[in-house]
Amino acid sequence: MDSGFATETIPPSLRLLQPSVLSRQNAMCILEVLRTYPTRMTSRETFPPFIHCCWGKRPPDAGPGELPQPLTSCMSVSQLFAARNPETLGFLWRAIEVEQKAFFENGYRYTT
Repeated sequence: MDSGFATETIPPSLRLLQPSVLSRQNAMCILEVLRTYPTRMTSRETFPPFIHCCWGKRPPDAGPGELPQPLTSCMSVSQLFAARNPETLGFLWRAIEVEQKAFFENGYRYTT
């Protein structure tokens, strides 16, 4: 992707700001990984790396309610996102809005 500018016309100080092929490839790689996170949040076994691995493991006799409520809510919204279709998009975005408001109102409690 050529920017259309000859490098001779760009001052040396601004040449450093031009995205390189490598930086574009890195950005695309990061975006591809980030796009997997909603789907990875649908199951404890596939949590993304920012969720501590101890939350993905549970004893065989453990009940379903052992995750913290914010994490459970995130999993529920992720499951809605993974199963979305045109008819459920409105419901999905309302659920996201509800969780966003709850986070802003109660986020200070999530530090422990």
